[in-house]
Formats: sequence, C-alpha cells, structure tokens
Amino acid sequence: MKFLARHTDGSIYTMPDTAIHINKRPFFIPPYADPCLCRIEWALRLNRLGKNIGRRWAERYYDAVTTVANIHTPALPPSQGFGFDDAVSIGEWHPVDEMSPRQKAEAAALLAEVSRYFTVRQGDILLLGPQEDDFPVKIGDRIERPPFLAFNVR
Repeated sequence: MKFLARHTDGSIYTMPDTAIHINKRPFFIPPYADPCLCRIEWALRLNRLGKNIGRRWAERYYDAVTTVANIHTPALPPSQGFGFDDAVSIGEWHPVDEMSPRQKAEAAALLAEVSRYFTVRQGDILLLGPQEDDFPVKIGDRIERPPFLAFNVR
C-alpha cells in the first residue's frame, strides 16, 4: 500500500504506508518539521490492480472517498517533507457517489497520469490535491473536518 500524490509543481511522488496516522490519536510534530503546515485533501481508495489506466475507465479503479490531513514541511523535498511517519491522517471512508462530477473528472485525469508511471494496487490511496490553502500547525492545535477528521497536535 502506498500514497500517490501530485506536488504543487506538477511532479508525482509516492509516500510509504508508514505515513498513515491513526485518526483521533494525537499527532506529534517531528523536530525537523519547521515550519509545519497542514494540507486538507480529498483521497480515493483504489480497489484494483492497474497500469496505464485510461480516463474513461478510471472510475472502475476506486471505491471510496474521504478527507485527509497531510502534515508536511516545505523545507524538505516532497518525499521527505510529506511522507514522514504519521504525516497523513485519514478520515472515515464514504461511497464515491458523494463526489461531484468535477471531482470525478479530476480524479480520472490524475489516476490516468499516475498509472502511466506506477502500477496501482488494491489499497493504494490517491491524494487528489488541496481543498483549501495550507495552514500552519503548532503544538496544542486541534484539526477537525467533521464528519471525517479530528485529532490533536502535540
């Protein structure tokens, strides 16, 4: 299982499964994460193995959607600044019919692009990009995006 995402400069990168933070548990800011920012993103859970997936068929490759909080530091390269341990808090999964047609089109385009370079597998998570501007995170904050996410920062 891995995370697949697109950086703001358009490059595609992966994050390991160790980046998963268990929702509702506190998040501890690592000492090297200065500044520490949070990005709220939509995420898709992939349910099939695939390579070179066409946009037309992309909807067959995911089965659930949620909101994630991706804690990161812009001072490091994407693979280190976004993918450190416990960096991504995943909310509760919901059916994909809650997505708008625009979100589904964006998801199809990103999945088609990502699958050109990486084989996607069942359980992989595709991050669709920021829903809002990144915001700073400090010790004592609480990050909530009802009904999906809720955790404290320590």
